Amino acid sequence: EPQNGRPRAVCLVTEELSGIGGSGGIGAAFYALALVLAEGGATVNILFCPAAALGEDEMSQLKRRFSQHSIKLEFLQESVYVEGPSSYEKRSYAVYRHLLDARSYDYIHFHDYKGLGFFSVKAKKQGQAFAETALVVQLHGPTRWTMEANGAFFVHEDQMKIDFLERGSIADADFVVSPSAYLIQWLRDKGYALPVAERSLVIKNACGKLVREIAGVALPSLGAADRPVTDIVLFARHEDRKGFAIFCDALDIAEKALRKKNVAVSLLGKFGMVDGQPSGVYLIDRAKKWSFDIKIRTGFDRTTAAEYLARLENPVVVVPSPYENSPYTVLEVVAMGLPLISS
Repeated sequence: EPQNGRPRAVCLVTEELSGIGGSGGIGAAFYALALVLAEGGATVNILFCPAAALGEDEMSQLKRRFSQHSIKLEFLQESVYVEGPSSYEKRSYAVYRHLLDARSYDYIHFHDYKGLGFFSVKAKKQGQAFAETALVVQLHGPTRWTMEANGAFFVHEDQMKIDFLERGSIADADFVVSPSAYLIQWLRDKGYALPVAERSLVIKNACGKLVREIAGVALPSLGAADRPVTDIVLFARHEDRKGFAIFCDALDIAEKALRKKNVAVSLLGKFGMVDGQPSGVYLIDRAKKWSFDIKIRTGFDRTTAAEYLARLENPVVVVPSPYENSPYTVLEVVAMGLPLISS
């Protein structure tokens, strides 16, 4: 809502944005929130901090794309504020310095992942900056949560740095917002410090605009219950925490039936690590006994994945994540009107 007759000014700081470089749930959440806020009349800036450098043409194109929604897109120039090789703590510090040089905001949102907000929330706690700005950290699953879900160990000092940055940004944020009560409880169980209960809020991810976009891709005939299933589709990153091995176990059990009924299997989602090895290597070993048609599609973003599903005759989508936290993939499948199996 406007304050003193002027629109609220909001900055969203993120490493991911929907449709750029195979982003996941973080990118979807920040993209959707930016659209909701802009449509509601807020002045919205996005400070984009991509893990991989983008070309000048791509950056210009992205700026134009977001300006069509009355959203200003800026790119973090880390080298302006720090010297030497890039690191996670330098990125977080560069974010802080960029925000100091920027206009004043009513709200600044960070995601927990990789601790981009660490130096900003610490500066506010020490009375150095952002006295009139509410600093919000959105929970999407910190690194420790991801590693535990994947059954992985801390093996590199960078992982310890990230864990420290994430814990500090969560502990000292003005507000922590989670899409589920589960994740807040997980943090508490693991000894994370959080703001007081009334500032640790469960608010579902914004999804209206995304759902409308995805639903527009769907065909009226999709998911017809009176026709045989033609395709089984895994819609998840290929990782332990996304249930990739569980899905492969199910295919082992259903192998003969899938072959007999001529049902194809598609694997959507990016490659990852399964059982301590690259998922592609893991899949080669698991697929030796499968005789049904299998298709691997790892390069799709949200829109192209929806278009792929819309081209299938009568698919069933599977989201088998045993550790999931209010995933967008489920919302997208439901928006398309497709049958869904999820844990």
